[in-house]
Amino acid sequence: MVPFGGWLMPVQYSSIVDEHQTVRNAVGMFDISHMGQFIVSGNDARDWLNRMLTNNVAKLDVGQGQYTFLLNDNGGVIDDLILYRIGQSEFLLVVNASKIEEDFAWLERHRQDGTMLKNRSADFGGVAIQGPRVVDLFHDLLGQSVELPARNHIIDLVILEMPVSIARTGYTGEDGVEVFPGE
Repeated sequence: MVPFGGWLMPVQYSSIVDEHQTVRNAVGMFDISHMGQFIVSGNDARDWLNRMLTNNVAKLDVGQGQYTFLLNDNGGVIDDLILYRIGQSEFLLVVNASKIEEDFAWLERHRQDGTMLKNRSADFGGVAIQGPRVVDLFHDLLGQSVELPARNHIIDLVILEMPVSIARTGYTGEDGVEVFPGE
């Protein structure tokens, strides 16, 4: 366990080589609870985010996500993040742990009227499950009839009476999902 972004984070259980091989050949799980989660909503949320981020948010249908950048006034990168459109006028931003406060403050300073911004980072965690056997694992856990989202998509499910969002993005280069508890 090591301190990281105000969290005690598990970094290694056996060896780096063993864990690397597990994710490359089977499936591994990573605690991503340290990452920030912001909800942006409101009738003008899409247009506002389109001005704040580098990618075209207007191209996202509900249930889609994209990797993007939050830039400062000079065009320098404040943070890289993943943005998901989770409703007609609602978005989930997953930001880096070391940038939660800075990102939120920047967005709040530039927030326009009619757009709501909520930092739910301290209230919700997440896990990333990565590796070529991730689909097999989810079918074993949830049944063959449950389809994982397509790449760069997010879906909502209820598992054991708990709402969860499952996103098919990833941080390792392998196939994988991120699982976020819902509200």
